Amino acid sequence: MVKISVVLMMHDYEELVKSIDFLQKQTLKDFEIIGINDGLTDDNIKDIKGKININIINHPSDLVKNINGEYLIFIDSNDYIEENMLDSFYQFAKKHALDITTSSYYEIKGHKEILINHKYKIGNVKTSPQILCLFDYRITNKLFKKDFFVKKLSPFHEDLSSICPYLLCKLLKEAKLIGNLDKAYYHYTKVEPLNNNLFYNLQNILNDYQKEYYLYGNRLKKYKQIVI
Repeated sequence: MVKISVVLMMHDYEELVKSIDFLQKQTLKDFEIIGINDGLTDDNIKDIKGKININIINHPSDLVKNINGEYLIFIDSNDYIEENMLDSFYQFAKKHALDITTSSYYEIKGHKEILINHKYKIGNVKTSPQILCLFDYRITNKLFKKDFFVKKLSPFHEDLSSICPYLLCKLLKEAKLIGNLDKAYYHYTKVEPLNNNLFYNLQNILNDYQKEYYLYGNRLKKYKQIVI
């Protein structure tokens, strides 16, 4: 068993080559790469396999049976990560026995890269609903303990991007321990708007645990303003 299974969602070939370059520079070497093909040509795939050891699958439903890592993390091929991200996430998750690990991150706004900084915190949604402030709607930039992830996983829909928000809500709600590193390791190159379905899922999680918490009034109002 390797320490981490990196699930690489493969879209644009040129961006994918850049992502692989960052993976090859990781200080943690004990990891595998599982690529989920989203439209690459046979020539693209052949070239990628010549650059790095990667297991490419064509359907998200094949993911679980191909995971050999103690943990798994999703990375979009449009994005890139710091060289010590996998090692930092792994050490932090092991030290605190976390089901989910995340961190601060960077994202592009206009022509600038902005730091989205979240302070260090460990807990779960039941005891500390404010921990949801650490999370956005994306399944990337989050390390999951494999046993926890697989146990809570419903069968993947063929459109991975559609099910990820629902899956993430379920995982956040049921995790025994969630932890955050306040240093940023993940660089988002694109920012997608929050959708209505995820907004209501997050709202329901909060309603379950602490309806009058300040997070309900402040955080979700901000979300509602950007719903399309």
